[in-house]
Amino acid sequence: MAGLAGLGLACGPLAGCGGRARPEGVLRVGLSGAPDSLDPAIAQFATAAILLNQLHAPLDSYRPGQGLVESWEAEADGAVWRATLREGLQWSDGAPLTADEIVWNVQQAAGPGSVYSGVGDLLPLKGAADASLGLRPVTEIGVSAPDARTVVFELAEPLGVFPETMREFYPRPRHAIEAHGPDWVQPENFVCAGPYLLTRSTQLSMSLARNPRYFASGDVALAAVEVEAVEDEAARLRMFRAGDLDLAQDPPLQSVRVLGDEMHVYDAPRLTYLKPNHASPVLGDARVRRALSLAVDREFIASALFADLAAPAPAIIPASPNADPRGRAERQEEARALVEAAGAAGAELELLQSGGEREGIAVTLADDWAAIGIETTISRTDDTGLYAAVDEGRFDLALARFDRGLKTAPWRYLEPFAPGGFAANFNWRAPDLSAALAEIRAEPDAERRAALAFAAERAVLEEAALIPLLHERAGWLSAGALRDSGTGQPLFWANLSFR
Repeated sequence: MAGLAGLGLACGPLAGCGGRARPEGVLRVGLSGAPDSLDPAIAQFATAAILLNQLHAPLDSYRPGQGLVESWEAEADGAVWRATLREGLQWSDGAPLTADEIVWNVQQAAGPGSVYSGVGDLLPLKGAADASLGLRPVTEIGVSAPDARTVVFELAEPLGVFPETMREFYPRPRHAIEAHGPDWVQPENFVCAGPYLLTRSTQLSMSLARNPRYFASGDVALAAVEVEAVEDEAARLRMFRAGDLDLAQDPPLQSVRVLGDEMHVYDAPRLTYLKPNHASPVLGDARVRRALSLAVDREFIASALFADLAAPAPAIIPASPNADPRGRAERQEEARALVEAAGAAGAELELLQSGGEREGIAVTLADDWAAIGIETTISRTDDTGLYAAVDEGRFDLALARFDRGLKTAPWRYLEPFAPGGFAANFNWRAPDLSAALAEIRAEPDAERRAALAFAAERAVLEEAALIPLLHERAGWLSAGALRDSGTGQPLFWANLSFR
């Protein structure tokens, strides 16, 4: 570990140099923040999504055999889906988990006043859109339970990806909610169906214990998990190096290349991109937007500013066939020609960014654009200020980022930019993208869905509606004795064990 002394890794108040002895069978995790809620119907934060994976069981699953549904059967060309639940499902307090519970959960999540972050995945159900607006009762939503193990979902039109959209739909215990209201997520009242139970919770830490009534509890190797919310990335690194953590999320960028075998980098559905204001007199011209995109040196930004934690994003979707294969000099030459043709030489644009590593990106972008005749003023604000400026249209360009969590299918990268999507706030109207996504969602074949997604992406890139910059990766520090039975990020702690 040569070179660590220069990174400020000396033991500090958050970590004793000796480290705590890890109890046998206990995993100690350091996350980048605290969850906003452990209620799946309320939680919005990315950190919460990680914890929901451990405490609750989804209908379908990103990993085979870990969902509540044993099998899916499509009827009426995918306009009806029949889900068969596993036999003998129970909540952690021993109450039966039946199909009626699923129906109630769908009605609650899609009903008026719901703040469920995944409500868009439920709106294709018959009557759900009207019910969400209070225009019809939730009992008229197209979901029913003909028997204790069968849930029937009726959709307004065929939807080939419906089971996939249920991979983050976590049913909640109706009886616990009716008994305790919002306090059902307190440790003394907590009921779940996932691999772990909540046994202790404070503002910055919590304890989880293996749920013996989880349907696959025999496959859960670790008896307990201790979770610490440590917002400061350097502090998480110190705690890991001191032996106080076995698993730590997103270490400092500058330490990535010196952490050796304990550092693991994973591809993740994270896109850093530019929102151009299509209502701007200059950026309303697609030629200017395209020129800005062509001029960006993404390779430099990724390698110089992000070490191994980002890859250049010449397209929105990773490994896209729509990526421009030309070298930088050729792209820059076209960019200059486009600026001249648009009469934009000498134009001045403002770039909003929220500080940190985003400031380095902004400086590089300004240099790249100066080379093609565009002047840039860089303005710094916090995240709240940036979002407000974009929502109100008070911007030229804004540096933005999203993390789709576990949603890695190609079409999921486009979904936020369609009308009504959470990232569609930069004066761009894309009814064609909405139509393309509707076709993709209806398609039952995964390879065909990917092909349709790339076709839709091509249209977005041709218009340079947005400017992709980086596909950021996820970094985790992992103790050498820790083993994951799956692949990808260590987000399913039920699959982890110690050698």
